[in-house]
Amino acid sequence: MEGPENPTRNGQTWKANMMKTLWIIPIGAALALGACAQNTETAQDTGATPSTLVSLSSETVEVGCGKCVYDIPGVTSCVLAAKIGDHAVLVTGAEVELRDHGLCEDTGTALVSGRLEGDTFVATTVEMQ
Repeated sequence: MEGPENPTRNGQTWKANMMKTLWIIPIGAALALGACAQNTETAQDTGATPSTLVSLSSETVEVGCGKCVYDIPGVTSCVLAAKIGDHAVLVTGAEVELRDHGLCEDTGTALVSGRLEGDTFVATTVEMQ
């Protein structure tokens, strides 16, 4: 393969310049992929992706039964769920007697702290209002 009419540039041949350029591409790609892998690894450590991780601290939210009130797909028994934004998600880390608070028939409110991981709210505190 022949290069352009001026075969030298900065004292190097066209082929030598092209080879240097071709080495830069894989090195840049490896660095970019390494940075992406590092970010993904951090997200996996918490069990959530950065776009789904939300923390709440002493926030009032609507709560109810995940099966009876919110009809969350795959839920087959009465379990606590909270409405975070526009979506009802299951709540773990809290012991709330749903029937005692009427949450199998209707919604209530609770003061909650914790973090949202995917489709689950991992509660550190849940205080019924």
